[in-house]
Amino acid sequence: MLLGAPAVARDKAALPDRADVIAAVNRAGEDRLVAYLNHYPAGSVTGHVIPARKLSELSCVSDQNGASVDCHFAAHYHDKIVYHIATLTRDGDVWRIVDDHMIDIPRP
Repeated sequence: MLLGAPAVARDKAALPDRADVIAAVNRAGEDRLVAYLNHYPAGSVTGHVIPARKLSELSCVSDQNGASVDCHFAAHYHDKIVYHIATLTRDGDVWRIVDDHMIDIPRP
């Protein structure tokens, strides 16, 4: 399990930093919204993405061959905190979430 695991990689540059992960989280949210909107006729449904404001508890571990990175972190939004266990891969200059398990915790 990744909880409490330190960031480990042969090359520190192989791990995403906070800015990389928050960008990947927000990019994934945009991708989910687009997929949802594509199920409806054009112009019949609207939506918007509420971006994550900050990240905490970030810990990442690179896999054996360096093709992907497993991370756990908490993404903070206006009204909730979402805990993630996610697998990220590099796509050119950006990191993308390819697998994500989330638990939403509403703010009191």
